[in-house]
Amino acid sequence: MILTKQFHQAKRAGDHYDWRIVIGDKAYSWATKKEEPTLGGKLILWEQPVHTRDYALSKKVIIPEGHYGAGETNLVYAAAGKAKIDKDSYHLFLNNGDKYFIKRIPKYGDKAWLLVKNAEIDSTEFDKLTSALLLGRPIRESQARRAIAALQSHNLRTPEAISSIPEEKLVDILDGAGYSRFDISTAKKLKYLAGLQYPLSGRVKHIGPVTSRIFEELRRG
Repeated sequence: MILTKQFHQAKRAGDHYDWRIVIGDKAYSWATKKEEPTLGGKLILWEQPVHTRDYALSKKVIIPEGHYGAGETNLVYAAAGKAKIDKDSYHLFLNNGDKYFIKRIPKYGDKAWLLVKNAEIDSTEFDKLTSALLLGRPIRESQARRAIAALQSHNLRTPEAISSIPEEKLVDILDGAGYSRFDISTAKKLKYLAGLQYPLSGRVKHIGPVTSRIFEELRRG
């Protein structure tokens, strides 16, 4: 797998960046007019037609008038690595140390995807927040801790992991751990927390005072 980024001076669409994941002879492609985000930052990408490997790895391409994307592209980034591919998401571990998480976000349209750079750097804070959420519900602590252990046993300790798993699967895991009274509402809340910007700044919206207090206690250790 190779992740590439090309600066595309398109005569019709204007200047933008094309991000591509090269797997085999195909290059799965997205476009954005925005610069690459900082560590932990997020970026909306818009899905484009699949291109060829050769196109994605070319240092410079001149696209003639009358063809799709007419203009000029220049390769500005290319890094090989490994990819964990799930339904509607890619988790990329590059050999240069960079990590990216790309997932489809249907609420913005069929072509919208979210890119998060170095997505795993906030796993500890997210792990504490999800634990606080489970412990903060009006349920026995023993049941909450079983649910926490169940999420951890399924490696659901990061925003990208929670984002990539179907909500109904989350419900099944919580239900199997004895958290059935709040399984559906908690699964929805976990999905919401996975979409927040990390590291967190200020209070987390849409969680109750008990969860907030437990989270602050876990933060302080």
